[in-house]
Amino acid sequence: MPVGISRSIPTTTPNNTHWGALRVFNDDVIHAGQGFGMHPHRDMEIITCVLDGALEHQDSLGGKGVIRPGELQVMSAGTGIFHSERNHSTTEPLRPDADLDLSRA
Repeated sequence: MPVGISRSIPTTTPNNTHWGALRVFNDDVIHAGQGFGMHPHRDMEIITCVLDGALEHQDSLGGKGVIRPGELQVMSAGTGIFHSERNHSTTEPLRPDADLDLSRA
């Protein structure tokens, strides 16, 4: 797990992965200025909503933005995409409410 990330529901827990089309449910706290660098996904839909803070997103197709509480991001990975997610704040922690990865069957 990258430095600066805390998971209250580890994705390595068997009960937290592969629920039919739902591949994983992440419940993270991303510390100020920290996050996930560019990494790949394919053949899935990724749905992210933020409970507290602001999530900065960037992807290999030129998508870029900041997701705030009450907003929802849906990213289609299709045949493949790289993206990064970081805490937009340099002082406050970020708590995405849910980061759901759904398989394309």
